[in-house]
Amino acid sequence: MSDSKKQSRYAHFHPSEHSFVDQMDDWISKVEERFEDRWTDFLDPRQQYILQSLVRRSVDVYLQFDGGHADAERKRALLRNAVYENKPFENQVVALQVTSDDENIRELNHRDYLGSLLGIGIKREKTGDLFLWNRGCDLIVCREMSDYISMQLQQVKRVRVMVSPIALQDVHPLYIRTIEQSFSVASLRLDGVVSDIFRMSRSKIVDPIRAGNCRVNWRVVEDPSHSLEQGDVISLKGYGKCKIVACDQVTKKGRIRVTVAIYT
Repeated sequence: MSDSKKQSRYAHFHPSEHSFVDQMDDWISKVEERFEDRWTDFLDPRQQYILQSLVRRSVDVYLQFDGGHADAERKRALLRNAVYENKPFENQVVALQVTSDDENIRELNHRDYLGSLLGIGIKREKTGDLFLWNRGCDLIVCREMSDYISMQLQQVKRVRVMVSPIALQDVHPLYIRTIEQSFSVASLRLDGVVSDIFRMSRSKIVDPIRAGNCRVNWRVVEDPSHSLEQGDVISLKGYGKCKIVACDQVTKKGRIRVTVAIYT
């Protein structure tokens, strides 16, 4: 691909996404030319959108997403030559269940489980969604990592755990633990809203935003003045993730009443 064509294509994506675009373009070419099947790691919704936009340019590539659960947010993608669209394949997404006899397992949250997985060397892209329930957590993972996780994940925070495989249809329903928080802002600027959510001064929140550590709907946003809307999902690296539930009420002083759900 010529430099001019590459730069034209890059115009649609953030610089942090260029390496992913290049990799997916390379995979699409191999699927077209060599009739190879390719499974990606787990992709967030933004990456899924990018991959869909790239595949739409090719009539020879079949694309299918699988997150292991009807409510899955993170999904693996299968790319294969359209000639083999109806050919059976082995599912590369599996489920593991984490349980414990320790009653303290009820207090563990999403960050605790994810941190323990990272602690045994599992990269985030090798895991899909985590489905918490009152006696443990169901993990959606890459098939190639399931045995390793089953053997190595023995503790989450200070709770000793057991890991066992389960059928995908036995994964618990999605339950997202959130804490609602309401406050008023002068405008729906990203820096103003995020500073209130994560209790940081507006001056301190600007640097991480400009450094590319903030995502809105899974897309990197570096402009502190970016305007938010109801339904936007915001994440700030190292601080957490939340969703704007409501922002349609105005106080007597003309400020906007914002309600967010903070993921715990």
